[in-house]
Amino acid sequence: MPLFKRFKLFLKEYSKGKHAGVWNLQKCNFNTPPLQPDQRCGVSGKKAIDFSYDTPCTKAEFFGYFHGQPCLVVKLNKVFGWEPEPYYNITEVMQNPQMPEQLKKKIEATWKKHCSQGDQADRCPQLRMVWLSCEGDTQADKEWLGDVHYMPWQGFPGYYFPYHNQDHYVSPLVWLQFRNIQPGMVIQIRCRAWAKNIKHSERDYMVGGVRMELLMD
Repeated sequence: MPLFKRFKLFLKEYSKGKHAGVWNLQKCNFNTPPLQPDQRCGVSGKKAIDFSYDTPCTKAEFFGYFHGQPCLVVKLNKVFGWEPEPYYNITEVMQNPQMPEQLKKKIEATWKKHCSQGDQADRCPQLRMVWLSCEGDTQADKEWLGDVHYMPWQGFPGYYFPYHNQDHYVSPLVWLQFRNIQPGMVIQIRCRAWAKNIKHSERDYMVGGVRMELLMD
């Protein structure tokens, strides 16, 4: 299975980077300051697995492909010195006409859970994210694709930035799993990264995002 082998080859880069402390990787959280040129955060493979689900995105489960619940992995291109500008204003999020409703609700729920009652309501650390949304390109694609499940977060924590070409830097990953996909259909999927300083284009889906096709026999 060529795709299975490509997954294993891709994840080799994370076989040591998944445990903070190897190669001087540090444990980071949402209060970690922006990275300096000699710093890099560990990427945990265990946190990216939904152990509560019967078909997790793991090598042992063939990344869901033998079960008709395929997994994909998404990461951002490395841009030297770039740091995301997070969405901290919930009103601004809810009034964004381009952002999918599912993501708006996710951001609002994150804010309510962590910061709505505290003194960090205006600058919630858990909103220091490059959010990710993936959905079918057309209404038919959305129905054929079903719900998208994201692990370990629906996006990329801001503490992994900026990238300074650090030695042994590993990019954060987001696993996508499609658990109720319609077989026999070519499905167009559009993924977009969201921060205030990320632009999108309806003419070119590669601006601020990626477009892909998925067909399950």
